[in-house]
Amino acid sequence: MHACPCRFYGDTTHECRCTGAIIQRFLGKLSGPLLDYIDLHIEVPAVPYQELRGKDGGVSSAEMRERVCAARAIQQFRGYYNAHIPPCDRRLCELDAARERTLEMAVRRMALSASAHSRHMTQNR
Repeated sequence: MHACPCRFYGDTTHECRCTGAIIQRFLGKLSGPLLDYIDLHIEVPAVPYQELRGKDGGVSSAEMRERVCAARAIQQFRGYYNAHIPPCDRRLCELDAARERTLEMAVRRMALSASAHSRHMTQNR
C-alpha cells in the first residue's frame, strides 16, 4: 500500500506534499488488529522505466525452483516446515543480545500485540 494519498511519501524522484496529519489520517484507516496479521512491512522504491524494460534477466525460474527445493529439503530433514514450527520451540529462534534488543524496540515502537510478538518469534528467524 502507499504511505500517503499522493503516493510520493518516501519517493526519491517526486516530492510528497502531504502533511503529517494527512498521512496519519490516511494510515489510520487501517486498524491495529488488521495490521497485527501483516507480517512483512517493507518500503519498496519505484523501479525506473529503464529497469522495467531491461533484458538483464536476473535469476531464472529454474534456478529459483532449485533454491526453493533445497530450502524445503532442509526443512523436511528437520522434521517440519517453517510454517509448522511449534511456538514453544524457542531453540529454533534463539536471539543473541543485539537481536533481542531490536525485537524489544520493535515491540515497543510498533505497539505489537502478544499474538504479533509470538508470530514474529516463530516466523522471523
